[in-house]
Amino acid sequence: MARPIRVAAIIKVTENCNYNCDFCFYAKKHYDWKKTMTIDMCKDIIRKTSDYNYANGVKKSNIIFHGGEPLIRGVDFFQEMMDFEQEIMTEYPDRTFDNTIQTNASLVDSNWIAFFKKYNFNVGISLDGDGELNYHYATENDENNIEHIISVYHSMDDAGINVGILSVITEKHSKDTERFYDFIVNNGIKKIAILPCINDISNYTIKVQALSNFMTELFDLYFYGTYRVTIREFTNVIERALGYTQVRSCANCGRMSCGTFLTYDSQGNIFFCDKAYDKERIIANISQVNIEDIFDNPKYCKERSQCMNFYNTTCLNCPIKNLCNGSCYRNDVIIASGEITNRFCDVYKIVYPYIEEAVKKLKENS
Repeated sequence: MARPIRVAAIIKVTENCNYNCDFCFYAKKHYDWKKTMTIDMCKDIIRKTSDYNYANGVKKSNIIFHGGEPLIRGVDFFQEMMDFEQEIMTEYPDRTFDNTIQTNASLVDSNWIAFFKKYNFNVGISLDGDGELNYHYATENDENNIEHIISVYHSMDDAGINVGILSVITEKHSKDTERFYDFIVNNGIKKIAILPCINDISNYTIKVQALSNFMTELFDLYFYGTYRVTIREFTNVIERALGYTQVRSCANCGRMSCGTFLTYDSQGNIFFCDKAYDKERIIANISQVNIEDIFDNPKYCKERSQCMNFYNTTCLNCPIKNLCNGSCYRNDVIIASGEITNRFCDVYKIVYPYIEEAVKKLKENS
């Protein structure tokens, strides 16, 4: 198998969190890992990622800080990572880094905002809507916390930080789509991404029909409304419907970048993608291997083979393959017959042609 030219690192700097969200694998009610990554291990991942990319002619490395809640580590930890990246860039002046962090933003203050601005971070904030739509909380229906998160979002946006909202979509959203859209509009949100809730342990996985209804209803409000907002999932499908093929994000590029967003848990264990909560899927440990060793590992090869076999056997003759590119591998499941399917295939078969038809009509009438 050909090795990827470019890799990105999703680094779980901690698997602890100050929130207790019902659907989350890292919630205190589900696990109590209390584990954090050492400074040296985090540096090792950054260095090895940069070295691998540079050896393949790629000068910029994407580093994604994740958790749990990464800000628990404190600003000093991340300052040390930025200083280390600067050391690498001083040693190799043509190398650069693109840093991203996903956070619930509850700990963000003016010092964090100044830090993100100084080092040009991309920031994703986890927030699912207002009131009972929001499942990201330390205590249920913490309205004041929602107000704080919205305030943080605007402070970052005003500071020129590339910031967006990431919303986990549950059954509640499907029953109140207009309220979710009003949440976007009334709070002046410019960029948002929607992530279907998946957690079979807590039984919060959103059902196919509910998600289909939510996405088609939200698309109509978005597409025919007057408020201008970028909704990642709709933008990507619209671009594909118009013939654009640029890959913008791991979550929405289908199988095109599977196995290149390597994930590292707090102990340095390596995963094929962001499934670091499933400890049965460990490939190796970064303390014992270099990046290039990962792609010859039988566990990595098995994941990659399963990922692409689904696309080659199921997707190639599908009429919407050019719109979804096989969807996200993380959503593949084994059904009763023993076959592998993607749990949201039926959603995409409803929603994506609906979007494509709307785009086609608009183009014809313009």
